[in-house]
Amino acid sequence: MEFSLNGDVRASFFSRERDDRNGKEESTHELRFRPRVGIGAKFNEQWRMQVRFAGRYSTRDSNLHFKIFDNIPTQDGLRQGDSTFDEIYVEYRPADIWEILVGRFQSKALLKGVAEKSLDREDSTFTNITWTDGVQIKYKAENGWNTVSLQPFHINTLIHHCYPQIFSKEERCHH
Repeated sequence: MEFSLNGDVRASFFSRERDDRNGKEESTHELRFRPRVGIGAKFNEQWRMQVRFAGRYSTRDSNLHFKIFDNIPTQDGLRQGDSTFDEIYVEYRPADIWEILVGRFQSKALLKGVAEKSLDREDSTFTNITWTDGVQIKYKAENGWNTVSLQPFHINTLIHHCYPQIFSKEERCHH
């Protein structure tokens, strides 16, 4: 088994100066940063696992909060001061042309050309922290075409419906 450590840090500075008509002046300055640190485990050529911690912090907000969120809390991801695991997944590669991810991961589908940005899907842009909970299957054809199938799901819903013996005797797995 091989272990790897990975991560990145992004930082940005925001400044706003405002002069109102009534003579009131307002200025705000803020430094934001997003550290991410992950640990990967490669069991063999086919199986790999990744867990990654991510936080979103600001000099204007000193409230620190860690939680494994059921859903992304705001439109652009975590709030300032929040941290979570933005990756907890298992990867299976039965062959070089196939890749299957299950769990919480970063999904990305970017188009080049005329429709660029109109159909893009990308988690965790800039200093935001978002993720996808689900199953993603990628197929890389010999002719150069790539096919990606993504089925998002809520992990808590899956756990409650498919592993009811952990939670209550009345629940049953719905297929």
